[in-house]
Amino acid sequence: MRNFLLLVFLFITVTANAEVYQWKDKDGNLCFGESPPDNVEIEKVIEIKETTGVNSTDSFERLNAEIDAERQKREVESQKRMQEWDLEFEKRIAHDTEERETYVSKHPDLSENIKNAILNCRLCIGMTKDEVYLCWGTPSDTNRTVSASGTHEQLVYKKRGYVYMENGILTSWQESE
Repeated sequence: MRNFLLLVFLFITVTANAEVYQWKDKDGNLCFGESPPDNVEIEKVIEIKETTGVNSTDSFERLNAEIDAERQKREVESQKRMQEWDLEFEKRIAHDTEERETYVSKHPDLSENIKNAILNCRLCIGMTKDEVYLCWGTPSDTNRTVSASGTHEQLVYKKRGYVYMENGILTSWQESE
């Protein structure tokens, strides 16, 4: 990214006055250029004035300062969003804990291992799909194979791992590092 900005800077310093546009591409990447594509919303226009040539460090420093200020602003916004997410997550955990406790109390026939696993939000061989959902939540995707020996499912949890079920019972799981 710095190399790209340096190339933009070198191009800008050749002109007497220039504007650098800032926008996000379809993947959310921050982009800079002399003219943005027609289908994007311009976030910021950086004006470069009084450039004196390729060796002008003032323009480069100003551009770097503006980019750094924008990064700091985004970092503050990101931290704020993370704090809001943490608060929401804590609320959800409290609710989920109550939900797990209610489930265990309504199913006295559960083995001690499965009861403890559910209450501690851990997986245990022999759990049902509902019990897995109580511990890991709803998967982002499910891959299902039906054969003569039964139904085999792979529950996909992004950033968490995979859970393998045979005929509705947990047989193994794989955690992401």
